[in-house]
Amino acid sequence: RLYWGPLRPVINHWSSGIEGFLGAAKREDLEITKFAIEVGFRHIDCAHVYQNEEQVGQAIRSKIADGSVKREDIFYASKLWLTSLRPELVQQSLEKSLKTLQLDYVDLYIIHIPVALKGSSRLLVTNLRACLDLPHCIST
Repeated sequence: RLYWGPLRPVINHWSSGIEGFLGAAKREDLEITKFAIEVGFRHIDCAHVYQNEEQVGQAIRSKIADGSVKREDIFYASKLWLTSLRPELVQQSLEKSLKTLQLDYVDLYIIHIPVALKGSSRLLVTNLRACLDLPHCIST
């Protein structure tokens, strides 16, 4: 529940966004997000690493354009990835997300995981699957 009003259902895109790793095709992300907005979801949680910001942004813009919602009705949260934690990369990373989303602002921008990785064009470390397969990694 947000302090200024009713309960806000949340849609989180991490499980569907990393195509070929955990889930859904990008087309599904577009349709899932549109549907979520249609049925009342207003808090959308996403990140550059999910590789679906373009589709999520397109869905938000589509629902704004058809009059279903106003931008201020949506609480959009995004995250700074581990390879961009250096101070000189933070704004650049946010601007890249905004450009991909084609939105003017995000409502919340936080550090995804407070552990830095060396800069690279790779978003995920090669042993992430092994980490996710560890029971203690998933349960924390």
